[in-house]
Amino acid sequence: LTDFDLLMTSLERDDVANGSNYDTLLLVSEIMGPASVTHTRSSPPLPMPKLGCVSVERRRVMKDGRVKLKLVLLGRKVDRCGVCLAQFKEADKGAVSPSCGHAFHEVCLRKWLVRSRTCP
Repeated sequence: LTDFDLLMTSLERDDVANGSNYDTLLLVSEIMGPASVTHTRSSPPLPMPKLGCVSVERRRVMKDGRVKLKLVLLGRKVDRCGVCLAQFKEADKGAVSPSCGHAFHEVCLRKWLVRSRTCP
């Protein structure tokens, strides 16, 4: 008999309507961890993102000495990652979602796709 078995037995015996099992439910959530969505086998596979490296399309020196860069990823102008919202930098590994065309850091998109099948 495990602690989990004891907790589940306690939940089955308690009156759910009066809220007396709140502490027991908290313990169960600590043991089981956060809920996560599982995808059924009938879900169509996600299209593979296109991977590439961010490069400089144009470099411009402003009057005050600042340098402005126009960055591209796979021929598409990019500014910020759609997940972390950080600005892209030259040579960042990037990914373009084939379903929506948005640009992301490769690592950010991989982490996002583990949690969700929709565009951030």
